[in-house]
Amino acid sequence: MVGRYGFKKLVKVDEAVKRLLSSFSVELPVEEVPLTEAYGRVSAVDLVSPINVPHFNRSAVDGYAVKAEDTFGASPHSPRVLKVVDDPAKVLGSGFAYRISTGYPIPEPFDAVVMLEHSSERNGNLEVYTPLTPMKNVSREGEDVKKGEVIIRRGVIIEPHHVGLAAACGLTSIPVFRKPRALIVSTGEEVLKVGCELYNFKIYDSTSYIIYGLALSEGCKPEIYSKSPISSSREELLEALEYGLRHFDLVLFIGGSSVGSLDIVPRVLEERGIKLFHGVAMKPGMPTAAFNVEGKPVVCLPGFPVAAFFSFITLVSPLIRSMYKLAEDLSTPSFKAKLRRRLAGDLGKRVYVRVRVLRGEDGLEAEPITASGSGVISSLCKAQGYVVLKEDVDFVGEGELVDVYLLGGLMRCLSW
Repeated sequence: MVGRYGFKKLVKVDEAVKRLLSSFSVELPVEEVPLTEAYGRVSAVDLVSPINVPHFNRSAVDGYAVKAEDTFGASPHSPRVLKVVDDPAKVLGSGFAYRISTGYPIPEPFDAVVMLEHSSERNGNLEVYTPLTPMKNVSREGEDVKKGEVIIRRGVIIEPHHVGLAAACGLTSIPVFRKPRALIVSTGEEVLKVGCELYNFKIYDSTSYIIYGLALSEGCKPEIYSKSPISSSREELLEALEYGLRHFDLVLFIGGSSVGSLDIVPRVLEERGIKLFHGVAMKPGMPTAAFNVEGKPVVCLPGFPVAAFFSFITLVSPLIRSMYKLAEDLSTPSFKAKLRRRLAGDLGKRVYVRVRVLRGEDGLEAEPITASGSGVISSLCKAQGYVVLKEDVDFVGEGELVDVYLLGGLMRCLSW
């Protein structure tokens, strides 16, 4: 495909993702973390329970422990009458009952529990109005989890219920994959560190913080390069690259990835590694590049914040998720909405359109954000989601149903 705007060739989005995922095989180290630090992490092993849960037969209701056979034939008109005892050891033979609360162990020789609602105690005697089968209203030993059973599969994102189950099994820690470490390096002569005084036509480095948040939401441990933003000089680029290769699993350069005379980041990286692609058939985000440098992924994201945002969630997010070897394929949540106005595609490119979601008379409606330039950060804040127009879509008409994808990364989608 012959690209426009100076790119000799644009690679399609799916091909770019395929090249990224097939070029790296990252084995993240395993670390043991206490339960309180396991939320949102990814399990590194099939975690097995060392005990039965519960490890004894217990009452599932408030009521009376009884022998099931003593209740056979009971009915509201012909109740079975049992003697209530305060000590199970006093039970000799049949015809006894013992007051019990939910969760308490079932003492011998009882094998069922009659609910308070189905019985009535008078003068030390219990009238039972319904027949019971053995183990009725009893939570059996191992009913929740059996000893040796896998309670959390490898590659699962650990959520509160997983941690609760591990605690119920008596575990105090969970083996998880170490978070991938990502270095974020902003480049450009016009970019200033946040906090410095603006002068001339300089702009603040906002894109680094967007990428930092996205990396964090994908389960990474990101770091903004201490010398960032750096100039587009070969020496400073190589210094940042060497630092990233030594200490991180993934290096993300921001800016300098287009085809202008000052956009030298891809050219410098190509000297050090293998170019996977430069120029992706997507809008925004076309000037994205990726390299394999010493076996590590190095991605060049566009400098404009919105373009960098969509490049990250489209290309970098799948790469990070592949590092974790997740047990299931997790896609961005989406829902159907009716388009409020016509959307134009760009044949040959995948187009990402920010939308507001409103409630119409017939359901949800998607309204494209008017200010749609790739440098307009506020458009992301005003949007609740985005619509994707595939490469072969010329336009989508007003009133058509579209898939609206939620903005955000894996952690926000799952609450990881």
